[in-house]
Amino acid sequence: MEIAKTLLINIEWEGPYNLVDLPTLTDTETDYGVYQIYGKHPVYGSDVLLYIGKADLQTLGKRISQEGWCFVMATYKQIQEYVKKTYGYSAKSCWIAHMKEVCGLKPKMSARRYSPHSRVHPCPESKQKDIKEAFKHFNMI
Repeated sequence: MEIAKTLLINIEWEGPYNLVDLPTLTDTETDYGVYQIYGKHPVYGSDVLLYIGKADLQTLGKRISQEGWCFVMATYKQIQEYVKKTYGYSAKSCWIAHMKEVCGLKPKMSARRYSPHSRVHPCPESKQKDIKEAFKHFNMI
């Protein structure tokens, strides 16, 4: 009688993750595996499979960071959601733009901005630390 060996593979799935959250996957016990990157493609549109990779010798966070996928800047909406969830208030987009300028991130010029050299609604000093923390959370600074 031949004895068959059985290989049991246990797969645990979490996600989906945003690109900005991926560097946090650094648990050396669990954060390994196969990953897929979906995003916008110039020909095929949005939500398209762009890349398939494997992290077996390094954690997912470290491996994906090496691929360069994590250098995507968070959107204003993501920053606003983070500030709302973390600090309990709604950050105005003009405050975020002001803080991007302060941090050297070169925000896009709003079509509603009156002058490129002055701000009608700069970020209040009491909110600046919170928005900078949001930038750090999203690895923007």
